[in-house]
Amino acid sequence: MIKLSITGKVTANPRCRMKKVGTGAISICTFPVAAKERGGMTTWFRVTCTGRLADMCMTELQRGDDVAASGTVSARPYLDGAGKPGASLELQADEVEIWGQAENKREGTENEKPD
Repeated sequence: MIKLSITGKVTANPRCRMKKVGTGAISICTFPVAAKERGGMTTWFRVTCTGRLADMCMTELQRGDDVAASGTVSARPYLDGAGKPGASLELQADEVEIWGQAENKREGTENEKPD
């Protein structure tokens, strides 16, 4: 198991769903993060979290937020539309920290228009 910490920008609003577990259910939240490397290259991660962390991410995160996340990483192979192989990097997060929020959240105008 490989533990990894990343920092980057949330590139789409989080998506949350409930998964049935035994007689109960657990929240699962996923969101993409673009992490810039020193050379200017961007590495994309699909971040997944569960439980209370998923609930927090769903209510607090939005596209454009700067985040730090850490957890276990895995690579999933795929074929693109042209048949070229690629890999999707997935981070099962056990920690997520919001470093900076998107402009409309900082101003408190998430659903309001300025006067």
